[in-house]
Amino acid sequence: MEKPHLLVAYIWVMYSAILFGGREIRAQLLKAGPEFWGLSVKDFASERIPSPLSFWNIDDNMAVRAKLRDRILNAERLLTSQERQDVLEESKEIFRKFELLTISLDEDTNNFNV
Repeated sequence: MEKPHLLVAYIWVMYSAILFGGREIRAQLLKAGPEFWGLSVKDFASERIPSPLSFWNIDDNMAVRAKLRDRILNAERLLTSQERQDVLEESKEIFRKFELLTISLDEDTNNFNV
């Protein structure tokens, strides 16, 4: 790999997208109600997360986030100013690609006839 420090950009951006985006998606799926999941109201209203969504549950979300952030900051101290700039530029490119993907998906679903 020519620029291994660019992994920092992918780790942070993908973590953010999956964690925060996943939390939003999970919230929307929970709103779908028990019928959507083939569960009883009792099962769905219990304290435990319904099984179809249980893998999206992180017990100590803030601790995981803080630990990753600390490790990213520690890694940043090891990078040169040029490498930090490379990471920033790569992060922007990742977001640009995600934006294009989102626009494409929106267009595809808007053109989907049911």
